[in-house]
Amino acid sequence: MQNRLNKKIVNFMRLITLIISLGYASDCFAADAWYKGFHHRKKLTIDNTLVSGAADLTNFTILVSYTDTDLRTEANGGDVENTSGYDIVFTDSHATAPTKLDHEVESYNATTGQIVMWVRIPTLDGDADTNIYIYYGNKAITTSQENITGTWESGHVMVMHLKESSGTVYDSTDHNNDTSAVGVGITYSQTGAIGQGLQSSGAATSFVTVPDSATIPGGNGTAFTAMSVGLWIYLPDTHTGSKRWFTKRSDSDTTLRSWQLFMTSATNNEPDFGIYKAPNDNSGYYDTVTPNTTTIANDTWTYLVGTHSTAATKIYIQGVERGSTANANSTVRARNQIVTFGNDLVGYVDEVRIYDDTRTADEIATEYNNQLPANQGTGAGKFIKTLSSEETRGPLKGALITINGR
Repeated sequence: MQNRLNKKIVNFMRLITLIISLGYASDCFAADAWYKGFHHRKKLTIDNTLVSGAADLTNFTILVSYTDTDLRTEANGGDVENTSGYDIVFTDSHATAPTKLDHEVESYNATTGQIVMWVRIPTLDGDADTNIYIYYGNKAITTSQENITGTWESGHVMVMHLKESSGTVYDSTDHNNDTSAVGVGITYSQTGAIGQGLQSSGAATSFVTVPDSATIPGGNGTAFTAMSVGLWIYLPDTHTGSKRWFTKRSDSDTTLRSWQLFMTSATNNEPDFGIYKAPNDNSGYYDTVTPNTTTIANDTWTYLVGTHSTAATKIYIQGVERGSTANANSTVRARNQIVTFGNDLVGYVDEVRIYDDTRTADEIATEYNNQLPANQGTGAGKFIKTLSSEETRGPLKGALITINGR
């Protein structure tokens, strides 16, 4: 009897060993290896048709914004462990050794599972879909896994999400171009194009101020030959007359001006982009570009970008180039002046950015396609066209269980 019992125990242990071995094997031969320590993951597929151009985009930061009940905390019926969403990370889809991607959290809602996060993609494929993974569910993680400054490649010198509820508005880059003042007439925590934004009343004091800096084109006596600026803007009503929406300039001294994204009195709701260039006087050294009969529609979010290079100054509206002027002189005038935005605006702003390079047409179009409110979320027609079913790592190492919904 004892020998028979021992034999059963031995056979049982062999069975357990076999199951564990198969578990390890399933991990080794899975299509994409598992990122250690996490219990759940889903694959996100980026729609190649919304990535502009055939060439790959390098170190391109995308918005990941959607609601998923699996991303609620466990207390709310989901699979995330940390109430701040710290145990949510992203990786590439490497078959054997997945790499965690740099990301920044703009917001996380533990009750609904809504995320608004930014992820830097080392290579965003220009002619095929790109896959990444979102991992979640790791009790060992109790601190933020973000690399905020690493999320934004070197061309970014100011990135403001305008997510703050009061006080200083912070720059996400490592240049720390934070605000020094937020004027009376600016209202925080308003619905933005992406998450939250700011509302401007149009009052004389209704603008946001960023101090002069050597990292900002035309700042601290440093001349630049390449730059870009951009923001999302929402106009509830038609704007008339001259408006200074986003500028680095003095109002009183015309020689103390570098650049401006603005509106002239010529046409209602028509944005323009202008560059003040060296030498430091007004003897014909101002290039301005006006869109080709393109204006901003009321009651809709509009993405405006101005770019400058040795070849031309351009303006883009909704991701499309709408005007260009050749440059007689390429150097942006260096003047120690503050940067302001929200000036003369009765409406809303979001995602205010400054670059020390010339954004390409493909980069601008892809940013627009990614950030457009209608393209946020997941599914057909969205930038993230597919969100896979949840995969759960079982109790045995390497054993994967696919769960079709909750």
